[in-house]
Amino acid sequence: MSIYLAIYVILTFLVLAENKFKKNTYDQFFICSCITLFLLAGLRYRTGLDYVSYHYQFRNSELSLVGMEPLFNLIMFAVKYLGLHFQYFFATVAGISVILLYKFISKITVDPTVKLFVLTMYFSKYFLIGGMGFIRQEIAALLCCLAILEYTVSPKKFFLFSILAAGFHYSALTVLLVPLFLHTKQKNIVFFLIGAFVFGAFVLPQMLVEPILNSFHNRI
Repeated sequence: MSIYLAIYVILTFLVLAENKFKKNTYDQFFICSCITLFLLAGLRYRTGLDYVSYHYQFRNSELSLVGMEPLFNLIMFAVKYLGLHFQYFFATVAGISVILLYKFISKITVDPTVKLFVLTMYFSKYFLIGGMGFIRQEIAALLCCLAILEYTVSPKKFFLFSILAAGFHYSALTVLLVPLFLHTKQKNIVFFLIGAFVFGAFVLPQMLVEPILNSFHNRI
């Protein structure tokens, strides 16, 4: 926790002292901060909400489309197949997460000081939860953010990022509904949300969730 607090204090100081440094210096601060986040998330050992569960999954991982999402499972299986230590897996997914975060922040602003400010806000509110706890969901969320940014620019990239996001977390498929919400009347959206709630609360658990949980229980 002391390392986390130290990084937060440094980031906050750099943001508040924006007039003390040149703009290009803040670009370097931003890159160095991203690298620091990667090292903190990628080199963690027995730290974070997801460490134990992913370590168990790594020891019992098989290349399968059933259970854990395929792209995440593929990375895990590849690291294991190459005979690498479990920590390499965490370093890989942490690297993917930080690269996506860097790409997303760079797309929403070109101002170096604003980039560092957004990164500081992310670090203070979401890093311990996402980067250090729910890395799979964070990667999917960042891909969804990139998909939404690309929707009006390149529909093909929007679709590609959406599918990649679903490869890390199935819930990311909901981002494909963005075009529907942009081109649908408000009344129809209400009926759609009600139908989605009924499907998600009563139908989906019977179709998907329970079989997956039963399969996982049998492995244990």
